[in-house]
Amino acid sequence: MAVYLIYACETTYEGAHGMNNWCVEECRDFDDACEVGRQMSYEVIDSYGSLSEECYEEARENAENDGIDFDSPEADEYIAEVYDEHVSYYVYKLKDTHTFEEYDKMTYTMDYEDMRDEFAEE
Repeated sequence: MAVYLIYACETTYEGAHGMNNWCVEECRDFDDACEVGRQMSYEVIDSYGSLSEECYEEARENAENDGIDFDSPEADEYIAEVYDEHVSYYVYKLKDTHTFEEYDKMTYTMDYEDMRDEFAEE
C-alpha cells in the first residue's frame, strides 16, 4: 500500500472556480489511485452539473441509434462514455516520510499545491 495525492476536476474548467476535489488516499497501486481519481471526477461533474444538455443528447442519440432505450440500465454505458470525455484527474505518489494518517491530517492545514510540491515523489 502507498499513499497518493489525488486531484479531480473536469475538462471544461480544469478546477477553476473551485470546481475540483482533492484528497490523500491509501491505495494498492497507481491504477487503484487512478480509479479513485476517475470516480472523484465523476462526482465533481455531477455536483456542479458541468455536462451540458448537448452531452446528454449525444448519449441519448448514440443509445437510440443502437436500439437502446435511454431510460434503461443498458444506456448507462453511453452516459459513461460522455462522462469519460470530461473526466480529468491527477495522481501523485507521496513520499514514504509520513503515514497515511499524518498525510490525511495535513490536508486540513495545507492546500493541494503545497502538498504536491513538498511531498510528491519525483
